[in-house]
Amino acid sequence: MKFLESNVGGITPHNLKASIQLFNEIRRKLQEIYNDRPKWPTRISGSDFARMIRAGYLMDRQRYLQLLDDLLKALPEKKGRAEILFLFFSRGT
Repeated sequence: MKFLESNVGGITPHNLKASIQLFNEIRRKLQEIYNDRPKWPTRISGSDFARMIRAGYLMDRQRYLQLLDDLLKALPEKKGRAEILFLFFSRGT
């Protein structure tokens, strides 16, 4: 526990709860995208979706959640695959 606190910061019940809520929300957004992929088969391929998941391992979690929100808002619009991927990956840096 001391190692974590020295490298990550103080671990409090509040911080732990906030982190769990953030990760749960990310999981919900990914599940929503996964479930909706059949509606737009040409917009997000399986490999694109896998890259989105991998991107979440490296990104700030708050930023990642925002990108997932932006993506979910853009998917119903008549945008092509390239535009959708550009939206996600260009803003993720």
